[in-house]
Amino acid sequence: MSRRRFRAGRRLRSLAAALAVASSAASVAGCGGGSSPSVAPAATPTAADVSVIQSPRQTVSFVEVGHAVDRLYARHPDLRSFVVRDVQYTTRTRDKVLSVCHRGGPEKSRARRETIRLAGCAPLVFFFSSYGRQHAVPEATDVARKIYWYAVRDIRGPIDSRVTLTALLRSWGVE
Repeated sequence: MSRRRFRAGRRLRSLAAALAVASSAASVAGCGGGSSPSVAPAATPTAADVSVIQSPRQTVSFVEVGHAVDRLYARHPDLRSFVVRDVQYTTRTRDKVLSVCHRGGPEKSRARRETIRLAGCAPLVFFFSSYGRQHAVPEATDVARKIYWYAVRDIRGPIDSRVTLTALLRSWGVE
């Protein structure tokens, strides 16, 4: 278990570096994306069908994020053993990463603290989005959206958190 925590810590530091690169790439590439056909769907899409990144804007507090995550773990105990890309969040490790998403780390620089916070939020969005997609759990996708919109609206600093987080999540296959 301690080996997994060591790897997770190393990944978080690597993720901070990746966020800096993604921020640069996003500013060079712009915000453009592909186009989609303008055909109306036959039925109203469910929560699992709607994108995390292109979902309607939400105003979400960290308390709401925490409650949604706790509720998801309570309703889906198998989430504790779910692994995606060699990452697993037990209740304890999940709470640590949520804390980083909310507060950042001991960094004094505003830019570093913002980057570290994004580095805490991004893998959680990926994790819950993956669980929701793989196990057909719309509630997990909703949690991913809450974390995404919390990060986009709450993390402020010299870089555009939405552009950076979106670029990183898209590079991981989250839409």
